[in-house]
Amino acid sequence: MLPRIHKVDWRAHLPDWETPRPLEVEISRWEPIYRKALEPEWIEHADRLRLQLLKTLPADPLLGIVHGDYQPGNCLFAEGRLTGVIDWELVRIGAVLLDIGWLMFCADGDFWTDEIRPVAPVSPAELADIYQAGMGRSFSDLRWYQALAAYQLGSIACLNVRLHRKRQRIDPMWERFAFTVSRFYQQGLRLVS
Repeated sequence: MLPRIHKVDWRAHLPDWETPRPLEVEISRWEPIYRKALEPEWIEHADRLRLQLLKTLPADPLLGIVHGDYQPGNCLFAEGRLTGVIDWELVRIGAVLLDIGWLMFCADGDFWTDEIRPVAPVSPAELADIYQAGMGRSFSDLRWYQALAAYQLGSIACLNVRLHRKRQRIDPMWERFAFTVSRFYQQGLRLVS
């Protein structure tokens, strides 16, 4: 399904919708968020990964419709078949590999701990193979996009752990995420170093 979304000719069907979001913006927009983390170690790890992502930016990203949160929890199935994709609130025009990077990140057990782990029945390598076959080409920088996904969710976790601990938005799930934040950044850095 993801290649079908990414192959939509956004210039023909959505010509005046928005300009594509550059990868530099996909990275820099998270810095003010993770800088408010309560754990100085998280800020340090995020800074390292941010700088390495900027240093290793992919050239000429393939642009198109980006779902923004393409992961198993946002896919509907009936009788073993994908029947729909939900949660389009983050949709935008940008580098389409953001979606497969996010999906591969969610499926990669190296990023997660026993405290919190998404359900992903397919390995990142299998996802990459299926996606590339559907797109009819291979991509050399999928690991970079997977690292970017780790950076993004690490930054989201920094914000939500802070809000939870300051009792501004109580959600105990974010305490479970607290065990993964440094790991997200460190594993992301491993992928792009």
